[in-house]
Amino acid sequence: MASFFERIAMMQAALDWFEIPAREVELVLRFYETLLDISTGREPGGGQRHADIPQAGGGLVRGPRAPAP
Repeated sequence: MASFFERIAMMQAALDWFEIPAREVELVLRFYETLLDISTGREPGGGQRHADIPQAGGGLVRGPRAPAP
């Protein structure tokens, strides 16, 4: 059986990138920053359409099909 750290390494390699759909990107960013105690990367400009969460290997994407908050 693989050790704890070997399993973590396998899980990290299993998912390369993810995107979480969000209508209110800034609101969701603040939620994850508070929950995970991290700082996220924001796309420059006022039309926030995407935000990276590099610590988790993914990000948030604004979209009309995203669930309501």
